[in-house]
Amino acid sequence: MVRQHLRRFVGTLACACVLVLVCDWAMADGPLPKCDDLVRTLKNYPSKVLWESYQDGNWDLWVMDADGSNKRNLTQTKDVDEMYPKASPDGTRIAFVIDEGQGAKRVRSIYLMDRDGSNRRKIVECGRQPCWSSDGKTIAYLKGIPGARTSVYTANKGLYFHDLQTGKHTPHINKDVKKMLCIGLTPDSKWFVASAIGGLGYGHSIIAFEAGGMKHCELVRAENKFWQCRPDISPRGRKIAFAKAQGEGPNKMLGIAVADLDFSSGMPRLRNERWVVDALDPIEVYHADWSPDGKYLLCSRGPKEKSKMKTAAYVIGIQAKGWDICVADANGYHKWHALTDNGMSNKEPEWLPPASDGQATLTK
Repeated sequence: MVRQHLRRFVGTLACACVLVLVCDWAMADGPLPKCDDLVRTLKNYPSKVLWESYQDGNWDLWVMDADGSNKRNLTQTKDVDEMYPKASPDGTRIAFVIDEGQGAKRVRSIYLMDRDGSNRRKIVECGRQPCWSSDGKTIAYLKGIPGARTSVYTANKGLYFHDLQTGKHTPHINKDVKKMLCIGLTPDSKWFVASAIGGLGYGHSIIAFEAGGMKHCELVRAENKFWQCRPDISPRGRKIAFAKAQGEGPNKMLGIAVADLDFSSGMPRLRNERWVVDALDPIEVYHADWSPDGKYLLCSRGPKEKSKMKTAAYVIGIQAKGWDICVADANGYHKWHALTDNGMSNKEPEWLPPASDGQATLTK
């Protein structure tokens, strides 16, 4: 009798585990969930959301309210591709990249426009990965390599600073700062964080390097069955968020993690790492962006490109069918909501603060 009860219990437990796995898979690969509490909180949130989307044959920048309502195409162009929006700290301007031309003549350059899409102008010929200083006076960027390699994220050769008042371009003191992506400045403009793809001698690691000096260090190293990339610094510079993968096979998890950014030793270090959102492979979660008050994280989410012969779906300029923009509670775990649901290569989300800079109190 005891054995019969034990067998029934084990059988029931096994069925329950299978059901949980099936439900989790359905959630990851089927209709995206809604977190009603989060939606209600964001209904009157002052910041908007920018993102890139591939629709009607080209890339455009779109904007919507923080709860996913009132979506509209901000650029509405047919002859060029706009991507990678980066809002100025005061919310008045947007830096972004444009791919122009075809084949060997194709060039990715950096443009600037007002928050409503007006006053559009090129500021960097053959540049990528723009990054604002906290005072909004300087844009740091990576010098690109022209030609058909625009979608190759390592196709950059050095970091420069563009002074928006004088128009002057100044190279970083360290000429080995190259082959990296997703650069970001701390609020005091003393340190960059970035994903290194061979830059400064690091391979597929999250690193930090001085904005005005030669010091650099590894924050998180990519190892077998464990990697991370694309860091984003919180508004007060005390935390970073980044894409993370861990495990292998059916247990491989991909998502967004956060960690404390500690400068107490003089060199930056990460502490107290934890997951915010995750998903089972083959669903990927990328492109984290902190809200102006540090309470929320934007991210993009979608299926992995199955063919190893194709460039990964999360790369700038690569179509990503089934990818959508989501928002998550930065202080919770797996508390998130899908802001788009059309799967039209929705990537690179960015918070757009109110132009009056009427932001809530910073928390991170």
